[in-house]
Amino acid sequence: MGFSGFSPSWQWERSGMKSQNARNRAYFEQEWRLNRLVIYGE
Repeated sequence: MGFSGFSPSWQWERSGMKSQNARNRAYFEQEWRLNRLVIYGE
């Protein structure tokens, strides 16, 4: 699954998968942190 955007919440909320909501959120938050590390060097 590709990642595009700085706010992961839109993608997992948009999916509407309530059962996987928590897992998807955790995944996208991790992706966001990794991308932020690359982009901002934090």
